[in-house]
Amino acid sequence: MELQLQQVPPSSMQVEGQGRERAEFSGTLNARSLACVRVAACGAPIRPRWRRWKGPIEWMAGADFESGSSDYRPASTGEVALSKAHVMTNLKTYRCVAFGPCALAAALLTSAWYAPLARGAAIQFFDSSQTATLTDTAPTSDTISCNGYLFAYTRDKLFTGGLSGGPIGRPVRVNWPGGVEAQAVTTPPPGGTDHKARLVIQRTDGGVFDLKSFTAKLLANTAGAGADIEIMPQLDGEDGFNDPLYFAASGFYGSTFSYDTSPNVWGSTAMLAGFDKYTVTLYVDFALTALSLETTAPPLSGDFSSNGVVTGDDFLHWQRGDSPQPFSYSDLVAWQAAYGVSAAGQAAAVAVPEPPTVALVLTTASMPCYATWRRRAPGSLRHDAR
Repeated sequence: MELQLQQVPPSSMQVEGQGRERAEFSGTLNARSLACVRVAACGAPIRPRWRRWKGPIEWMAGADFESGSSDYRPASTGEVALSKAHVMTNLKTYRCVAFGPCALAAALLTSAWYAPLARGAAIQFFDSSQTATLTDTAPTSDTISCNGYLFAYTRDKLFTGGLSGGPIGRPVRVNWPGGVEAQAVTTPPPGGTDHKARLVIQRTDGGVFDLKSFTAKLLANTAGAGADIEIMPQLDGEDGFNDPLYFAASGFYGSTFSYDTSPNVWGSTAMLAGFDKYTVTLYVDFALTALSLETTAPPLSGDFSSNGVVTGDDFLHWQRGDSPQPFSYSDLVAWQAAYGVSAAGQAAAVAVPEPPTVALVLTTASMPCYATWRRRAPGSLRHDAR
């Protein structure tokens, strides 16, 4: 499917792109002419996730879908879209563009597209200052919590050693804070068939984070048969890739392997970013002895777009019902009170609107010059202009 694109404005714009699951558009922007704009990757099974970017501004006057109908409107309506989305094709998501109300003041929106996405400092595990708390135990696994993260790891608790007295388990060789050990399971729990050593990493609040680097230590020999550590990221319960990422781990007991975001034929963590769960597996016992995780900043009150800064961009989310209590006055008040605040505690480079300004925005936003998305079954997603 080819994109049906229109230059905006024709005298100063060059627009080009390709369709299907990835499209890019290039152009320039006069910030004073900026209208309310949004972009999302919003097809099943992924919930809408709004994207922002820094660099040349990109314009289009319509929307493209992987399948189904497309609706394009001329730029003369005063509504334009700004986007740069990198959608993982194996997730089969749609690339959608939402048009915003032309009446909203550009000054409320400009800062949203240039404020960097707020990110927290990387957390380095493991050291003696970090205390782990046991939060859950199961027949063949335990879960601990530390510094806002959960580590669920397999333990061979049902191992009998060939004795008749019942399970005796196996000793742990890497104890916290030296690392986290995962053991291959000799006897899976009832109904289970997986014998692999497994370590699952999540945030306690379920948020998105990046796995920047790790060091793994072998607790068994793999030199003869060869081995790869497998890492499968997940987002909202869906696998991030068709196959896990592989990290070479062939060696003898005690061998260590370190990987980070650097290009490496044996494995790189560069793609382990923007997920809410990472499952690390190996067919023999192993331990992570070093780990670097980076998370987004805590959510802000009024930050309905979850981009780490409260701007007029979040008002549009409220207007579309994308706040915790859709269309509620309390959410609107929260947005107004936090306007200009960033996750880093610094005000955005725009003035906080006074109540009369907010009232004016509310009045103009109620005008029938905005667009909403209507979700249908995959393959029939379309854009409804109102």
